[in-house]
Amino acid sequence: MKRFSVVTLALSLPLILSVDNFFAGSLCPDQPLPIKVEQYGRVSFTEEKVYLDQLALSLQRQPGATSQIVIYGRNKHEDQARAKRVKNYLIRKHRINPKRVIIERQYCLTYFGTDLWIVPPGATRPSLPCDSAGHEN
Repeated sequence: MKRFSVVTLALSLPLILSVDNFFAGSLCPDQPLPIKVEQYGRVSFTEEKVYLDQLALSLQRQPGATSQIVIYGRNKHEDQARAKRVKNYLIRKHRINPKRVIIERQYCLTYFGTDLWIVPPGATRPSLPCDSAGHEN
């Protein structure tokens, strides 16, 4: 039986229980949790492609998983264009099945940015800060 020191456990605890992943889904030990792959603000599409390539790689390594891409902003037309660009990039460049790319747009926050999540089979999708009407949860 392998023994772990208190220091080893203390150092690994933040990785195991990151705030985003801890509150992303159920606390049931048998249920997988969604994993936040990346979070970024206003970046060029060239920079964004690096993040999307990482997401695509994660999806390719987990064939049963889906992605949840959350786009935050205030300009619905700009956000809609970003959502389309992101989805098309993943589908065309990486040949990801469109059913595995779920885009959600959030308008209740002043934050401009994007969260990229992997949702393994059996996991509950991460809870979002706003409901579908744009009110904070």
